Amino acid sequence: MIKFRLFAAALMLTAFFSISSFAQTTQNQTANKIVIVDTSAFFKDKIGITKILNASKQLDVEIAPKRNELQQMASRIQTLQKEIETLQKNIQNKIPVDEKAAQAKVDELDRLKREGKFKEEEYNKFLEKRQNELLGPPFSEALKALEEYIRTKGFALVFDVSKDQSGMLIFATDQYDITKDFIATYNARPATSTTPRPATTTTPKPPIKP
Repeated sequence: MIKFRLFAAALMLTAFFSISSFAQTTQNQTANKIVIVDTSAFFKDKIGITKILNASKQLDVEIAPKRNELQQMASRIQTLQKEIETLQKNIQNKIPVDEKAAQAKVDELDRLKREGKFKEEEYNKFLEKRQNELLGPPFSEALKALEEYIRTKGFALVFDVSKDQSGMLIFATDQYDITKDFIATYNARPATSTTPRPATTTTPKPPIKP
């Protein structure tokens, strides 16, 4: 999965060593405050960003036929493997076996494996392409809005604590988490006709299982 970061590692390191001194400041002091955000929450049902969730649903609809085809092929491959294993045991136990039918199953298994590998590669390419096209623009728009939100609130440093990040933050209480407030603020914004920015290399990939 492509990783995305809002701030450089050097800034995160500086923030980590600043936490102890910052804890001595008053809680109602907003300026220069260190906070956290979980950008993976943008994709979570019910609590995520509406535009991104809608794009994810559209993506899921588009990939469903290809994904179902792969699942059916995988199921058929498993069935053939079990049947062939049974035939091999019968041969070992000197139980009569229709050799022609057995060879047909072996040939079908080999064909499905080759075809499955090709279709899986085709599926992954299609998935990545449509993720960039559908999720890239709303995610880029959300990041831009997050940047504006952070600047408006006067936060000095922000940790992205999503699973895709390798930040050094060990622990933070809920009072420092701006994720819910930002998502609520962003979802409440009136819809605009502005064309979203094109997808970038930071386009995330939601967890979609083939």
